[in-house]
Amino acid sequence: MPIHMKENICAALVRLLDHRDIRKITVKDLVQECAISRQSFYYHFRDLQEVIRFVIRHELRSRFRPEDGIDALCTALAELAYSDLLGKLLADRDASAERALLDEICALLSDLLQMPTSQFRVPISDAAVLAEFCGCGIVGLMLRSRRWEISDPTLLAERLRQALSHIRVA
Repeated sequence: MPIHMKENICAALVRLLDHRDIRKITVKDLVQECAISRQSFYYHFRDLQEVIRFVIRHELRSRFRPEDGIDALCTALAELAYSDLLGKLLADRDASAERALLDEICALLSDLLQMPTSQFRVPISDAAVLAEFCGCGIVGLMLRSRRWEISDPTLLAERLRQALSHIRVA
């Protein structure tokens, strides 16, 4: 079995999204695309939603590292918001991709808040609440951008920067 089976399964999902709607993709499709057994799939993932979560985590983490800072985060999130991949993942009406996106953004924000060089000065006891609050606002702006209410990634990145600049605590 390949060492990077999780990545292979996620890559298979991305390939399948080029030809099918997320609502039409099943575990059976992923197993066939990867030429693995169902048992192998379930060894690595509980279900399709977990694969989606892994893909979103990979996309976010490949675009941004907490040490890059807030401006880089805003740019990365704006680029992700306009990516075809995110659009395809968000087509699922059960909101699992939205929840995964929120969870991953909150995790990145928590990491960012805890960095010694962070522009935020927040007591550790308040960091989780602040990350969740900001994460919800960020996902809201990203979803609005998907509906073309925000005209381009540059404008979205600027709006994200404005929103985050207002919650900085000295």
